[in-house]
Amino acid sequence: MRVPTLPFIALFISPLVLCAQPEISAPYQIYGGFAHLSNSFNGVPGSQRPLNGWNSAVAFPLWHNLRLKIDASGYYGNNLGGPQHVISILTGVQYEWSLRKEGLFVQALIGDVGSLVSG
Repeated sequence: MRVPTLPFIALFISPLVLCAQPEISAPYQIYGGFAHLSNSFNGVPGSQRPLNGWNSAVAFPLWHNLRLKIDASGYYGNNLGGPQHVISILTGVQYEWSLRKEGLFVQALIGDVGSLVSG
């Protein structure tokens, strides 16, 4: 019987990685990722199709634990036989509480959303 070694290696290395994290949070935060929206934005019953997209954000320090945050996201897919593209750009503030190696945050963002449906 062959034993998978990758899960065991990850199990033994993860405590070392967790100990290497500093107790204070980094002043700048950068985020990027994939997004899957389960319904489209039109609201027509029976025609909602999932949309795939991306998310990205960057946060800059302002004062103590307060940060300026800029967030952008885009979703793409087809709905009712036509392409659907939605892009949002948001900005605002984020406040973070540090609890040892963990952090809790609250954010308030405002911005604009643009939708293009062509067919």
